[in-house]
Amino acid sequence: MPPSDATPGYHNDLGKWDLEARRLDSAGGEELEDGIDFLTHGVLSGPPDPGAAPVLRQALARAQSDLARASAAMALAYAAGPLDADSVDALLSALRATLGHAYLGPAFLDALGLLALRSGLARTELSSQVLRLKPDDASGLLVRAAKWVGWLHTVQPSADLCSWLRDRQEAPDPFVRAEARQQVALIQFGDLLLAPDPAAFRERLVATRAAFARAHASEEHRPDAEVFVHLLDLVILFEEVPNDPGGAASHSRELRGRVTTLLTDISSPGWHGYRSSATDLLGVRLLAAADAFARAAEAASELERRTDLDRALLELATLYQLVASQPPPVGGTGRVLATLSDFAPRAMAPRLGAVVSRSLTRMQLQSVVERYADLHDDGIAAALQVLQAAAEAGLTGAQSRSPSFVTDIQSLASRSGRSAEDLLRGFIAANDRGDVGRWLQECALDVSPLPIHQPELFGGDPAVDDTVRQLLEEARSRLGAYPKRQWLRFVTLLESLVQFVQWVRNAPPAYTLCIQDGGLGQGASEGDLQKDVLRWLRQDPRIGARAVYERTLVAGGRTDSGAVFEECELPIEVKHEFSNIGPAHVRSHYLAQADDYAAARAGIAFLLVLDLRATNAAGHLKVVRGRRRTGEGPEPVSGYSLKEGFWIDGLPVDPQLPHAMPKVVVIGLIPGNRARPSSKTNYSDRPRR
Repeated sequence: MPPSDATPGYHNDLGKWDLEARRLDSAGGEELEDGIDFLTHGVLSGPPDPGAAPVLRQALARAQSDLARASAAMALAYAAGPLDADSVDALLSALRATLGHAYLGPAFLDALGLLALRSGLARTELSSQVLRLKPDDASGLLVRAAKWVGWLHTVQPSADLCSWLRDRQEAPDPFVRAEARQQVALIQFGDLLLAPDPAAFRERLVATRAAFARAHASEEHRPDAEVFVHLLDLVILFEEVPNDPGGAASHSRELRGRVTTLLTDISSPGWHGYRSSATDLLGVRLLAAADAFARAAEAASELERRTDLDRALLELATLYQLVASQPPPVGGTGRVLATLSDFAPRAMAPRLGAVVSRSLTRMQLQSVVERYADLHDDGIAAALQVLQAAAEAGLTGAQSRSPSFVTDIQSLASRSGRSAEDLLRGFIAANDRGDVGRWLQECALDVSPLPIHQPELFGGDPAVDDTVRQLLEEARSRLGAYPKRQWLRFVTLLESLVQFVQWVRNAPPAYTLCIQDGGLGQGASEGDLQKDVLRWLRQDPRIGARAVYERTLVAGGRTDSGAVFEECELPIEVKHEFSNIGPAHVRSHYLAQADDYAAARAGIAFLLVLDLRATNAAGHLKVVRGRRRTGEGPEPVSGYSLKEGFWIDGLPVDPQLPHAMPKVVVIGLIPGNRARPSSKTNYSDRPRR
């Protein structure tokens, strides 16, 4: 009996595919078909394994039933590597032998297409085969070919395939004609990204809407075309939001209802006939975009009547971010998803900016944006900044802005003791040098302090909060003028690492316990702590995949860990110490390496020291006849608190560089070789009765 996917070791035994090949060689009839079924199920239930390709090619050649042949082909396309020429040839031969078969032809075309998404060789062969198809070939085969031309266009556009697709728009078969028109419309939709200016974008938007309407009218039921028609109507209608907010909001609700019905109403045939993982993802994004445009139109129509302007502006920013966000693509959805995200800056931001500029003053808008940015560094903060810029652009007439602009410049010039002309020239020169922060200090113009305070506790723990705030105060005093977005990333990583150390202290893993308590004692390594830090950071949703391990080419070395954000990279160095954890010892032995990493990146680095001193296990009591008794060794000393185990240091700046800024190295101690508190307790003997 062939093994099932539940067979122990099925996915892990070396040579398992050789074993499967021998089983298939000796099988026949129903046993062969069952074996192929188990084989394909096992392959598809795990990650792609190119080692399975030979036995899958054997299964494809020997399969008798149409279902077994199609399953073997799909599993082969899933497992084969991108340079596996033998697998490409096997799928291509199977396709050419069954072009006229109503089921196997499209099935083998799908298998070759799946491999073509990641294999240039398969893509070349698939393109050649599609171009060879004749207008009188089977309708199902031509429909699938049109779909694959559209999907492959997102991976590698081909002028020949696009020409083939355009020719199919007038095919005699209505299903082929409708599918070709839908794929042409999707290609036009993706090309909206290439529009060079707002006028060209508007023109292409209308043309794309017409292309989807044509595809919708080409077949009795095309919900995948109809949903795009309604969505693009929503985007085009959004232009009227500044001029007629109420009317735009009312019509937007109607269009959103149509999109929602198409995508979610299972009582009638609709989008659900096109189900796949890629289609599901696209449906979710279309529904989210339609809902965001409709809700934004409603919010804009009520903005002037709102009294809670902070909340109203945050709602608009949240809806903007909902459209602007882009999930990882599945299959060939990447270009469509990117276009949906592009609607936020191109179609939504200018209209919302015009509404916001009429409802909020410049000072009100600035206040809302700054208050939120002081507490958060997320997509909403970025969206608020986009809306702020759009609102500034929406202010009508340079003349209306000129008096305020002149007043601001004169006020700044007066504070700095310089003329307005000198102030502007100095700013331009400092901006060219990339030294605006220092120039502001020279002009005696206040620089906004780096934010620390927030309503809630850092880490939700008083001890973590107290430690983080102390470190942030000292870091801020050392860094001086520092980019705010990089600072907020530093705050996030600092908070997470202090939380990690607090967790290790409260729930000590084996590498922090002494041998007597079942730990590694002084046998623990830097690697144990390094891997634990990486696991912690990967589980933090604010950091996640940004956490890196042993990153090379940093100041000529290799950092143990760290976090790579869009704005900056913050390295983490890990050490262990057996004799001395005093600041002077740590400074003389370990600081220089971490300081080098800080200088090579954003001026900040972390140094975590695993404290493995023998004194940490002092006080552990021996067990004699089932009872703990006082053991030999030094007298234990009081442990240090979380706050006492953290401090900030850094090497002096180079005296020959007057503009050099101090670096910040955050040092944290992790107590290791520890005895559990209960292991230090020595009860007196109970009196005899």
